[in-house]
Amino acid sequence: MFRIMAPGEEYLDTLKTRGGTGVKHLTTKKNGKKTTKPKPVKNAQPAGKSQKSPQKPASHSKGKAGPAPAMAKLYEDGFFSAGRTLVDMIGKLKHDLGRIFKQNELSPVLLRWLRNGKLTRKLNADNQYEYKRP
Repeated sequence: MFRIMAPGEEYLDTLKTRGGTGVKHLTTKKNGKKTTKPKPVKNAQPAGKSQKSPQKPASHSKGKAGPAPAMAKLYEDGFFSAGRTLVDMIGKLKHDLGRIFKQNELSPVLLRWLRNGKLTRKLNADNQYEYKRP
């Protein structure tokens, strides 16, 4: 009789003659090394010591304030008594306060003040909004 898987069948026959079950329980890893006890965790605290370490409170950045305080300064100084465009505001902040902002940084402040009734706006001849006190 012709057997296609002769080497495998021969191996199974040798197991039958030895009385084995064909299943071998391995206690080693794939790389051939025996398993050992678990490795200690790095940065582990000795017994009896507290897990928590004293932490410094979160420090706040000491940088410049955002656009809202700078715009509030203009509002308090009466800058919005006449109609002002966004370009006017950017120029005033740049030259008088030394603060450089983009249009998209000032727009949320203006929109918030518009909704709160702190400012009103109208389109001018150039199709730009002019903001002023009500």
